[in-house]
Amino acid sequence: MDHPINEMELSSDSSDYNHQNIEKSTLRRLVREKKERDRHEMAKELEDIKKKLEKQYDPELDKRKEFIERKLRPKFVETSTNTINNAVEEQNNDDNFAECLLFLGNDPTIENFIEFVENTKNVNLEQFDEFLLLNLAENIKEGLNEAGLVISTLSLYFKYLKQGGVSLLRKLSESLKDESKKRIFDDECRKYYEDSKQALLSLKDTRGELR
Repeated sequence: MDHPINEMELSSDSSDYNHQNIEKSTLRRLVREKKERDRHEMAKELEDIKKKLEKQYDPELDKRKEFIERKLRPKFVETSTNTINNAVEEQNNDDNFAECLLFLGNDPTIENFIEFVENTKNVNLEQFDEFLLLNLAENIKEGLNEAGLVISTLSLYFKYLKQGGVSLLRKLSESLKDESKKRIFDDECRKYYEDSKQALLSLKDTRGELR
């Protein structure tokens, strides 16, 4: 079956086709959809490889597994919080925050987050939380849903940290060992991300109307 795009007939004098904004948005959507399809196929291949490796070890398959796992690892869009005043200090903070985000993003488990909070002494956690929110907005703009979902999870950890400190995080960690409660928390993370996305899109639409 031909791809629907191949079946489209575009008139040379079509105003929609010549409209630059529509063309860009369409291309972005198509690229995003292709990336999602590719990631889905790679995830399926990864599961198949894992099953084969469980039955019999194969060094080539193991290399392929590591390659796919690296490719599927969420990527983050780093955003700057620099201001004109104290620019050097702000840049140092951004660099430090970016490293922290990459560290937590590669293993966004609550156990890793608790260890990060307890062992991190030279990072302003309040500012880092703000950095996460800015980064979440950038990921939403770029359509990086997986990375955005990871950041949403980290933001929820911060929410619990503010509410009850590390002790509440430890209680949450214990409760997440229950599969049903883990599913509830995962749903909460997805809702947080979708709500953030909707809020950003609504703000964007409002600004567009004001122009």
